[in-house]
Amino acid sequence: MATRHAHFGTEEPSEVNNQSDLERMNEKLEEHEDSSDKSDNNGETPTPAARKKSGGAGNDAPADNKLETLGTNDKYEITEDDCYEELGYCFPKWKKWYILTVIFIVQVSMNFNTSLYSNAIGGISEEFGITLQGARAGAAVFLITYAFGCELWAPWSEEFGRWPILQLSLFLVNIWQLPVALAPNIASVMVGRALGGLSTAGGSVTLGMIADLWESDKQQYAVAYVVFSSVGGSILGPIVGGFTEKFLIWQWSIWVQLIFGGAIQLLHFFTVPETRTTILMNRIAKRRRKEGNPNIWGPDELVPFKDRF
Repeated sequence: MATRHAHFGTEEPSEVNNQSDLERMNEKLEEHEDSSDKSDNNGETPTPAARKKSGGAGNDAPADNKLETLGTNDKYEITEDDCYEELGYCFPKWKKWYILTVIFIVQVSMNFNTSLYSNAIGGISEEFGITLQGARAGAAVFLITYAFGCELWAPWSEEFGRWPILQLSLFLVNIWQLPVALAPNIASVMVGRALGGLSTAGGSVTLGMIADLWESDKQQYAVAYVVFSSVGGSILGPIVGGFTEKFLIWQWSIWVQLIFGGAIQLLHFFTVPETRTTILMNRIAKRRRKEGNPNIWGPDELVPFKDRF
């Protein structure tokens, strides 16, 4: 008993059990105590008083205390069923669709970056003395690295959450607009476009957020809505680009991307909450520990970060 109480208040309980395991262990402990008591009394079932006096299997503490210790001092992993009402699945309908609308605009901005560049091709070709085909390489480089970026960002959003990963992605995409807009040579344009594409989280994280907010059999309308954002960004770019190409220098095709991306990042920062289920469960477990349940833990708290990789 002393060993268990020694780690009662620590942040690293020594044993991990789910509820079904705890119940089975309690049943086995009761059976063991019953058999021990019968053996000590020559096969006779002890009275409650005798059982209390003997302490069950011969320990100093009563059996009830041991069962209570087993249920309260061991680590318990919180499950979705324990906190379902606090997860994204149970967000109000308006909140789900607001979050998805902001993500829709985020996705539009990412595809906007691809299409608007096309209106800067003539100016880039003229300023750096290259062919139109060479200037178009900036669009190709962005799309190629974008394909890899989508897959690179998605696993990290599962580990750290959707919100910080999308914020980091938007920040980097905006930062890499600067070397393009301020480029002294065509190499700077290509490097900025390549890094911008690689920094774009894209649809993989967006679709993950749909899985956070809707059960698998109710996702069809949300998926259709978000997929349409890719088309929207590709359409919006040429519309805006037509005006920038006619009335402004080519760099403004890049500055407009930065302005739009910065506004979207602020909108996401202030109005979109975290939706990743495991991250929410970790937060719920921490809150419940503060409220007086010291042995309830989130799924990502059971294994240290370094051990998960």
